[in-house]
Amino acid sequence: MPKSTKGAAAPAAAIQFDNRPSKRKLQEWRQGYLFLLPAIIILGIFIGIAAVYVVYLSFHKVNLFTNSFTFVGLDNYLRLFTDETARKALTNTLSFMRIGAYAITHVGLMLVVHMLAELAGAGDWMEGQRFRSSVSESDVQTWLDGLDL
Repeated sequence: MPKSTKGAAAPAAAIQFDNRPSKRKLQEWRQGYLFLLPAIIILGIFIGIAAVYVVYLSFHKVNLFTNSFTFVGLDNYLRLFTDETARKALTNTLSFMRIGAYAITHVGLMLVVHMLAELAGAGDWMEGQRFRSSVSESDVQTWLDGLDL
């Protein structure tokens, strides 16, 4: 005999949330992508096509004097790791890249320190003006007025 459900509460309906974005949010996203579209197109033309062409060339032996392209497959990549001259060229390239990145970062940071020292009105950035976290607007205005910008 089946059990009687008389007096038993009906199961609660599951609460469903609408996670779809609103029309306004979709319009904002669309507008944002339209603003990005010119940059994406320009990058695609000047960087994307060049990158694809470089990958294409890496699978060929290229002779620029006779303008000939001979397909060699992965031989160029195998030579990169087996040939001592190619390995040395790769090592030198990576070293110059690392040194260049460090040098550019160092020079940039030194320029920022120099500019901040001049803006603070001190010869040494360590002696520049420091503000407490609860600085008032008048303190900042007084400091800015003293910079004579």
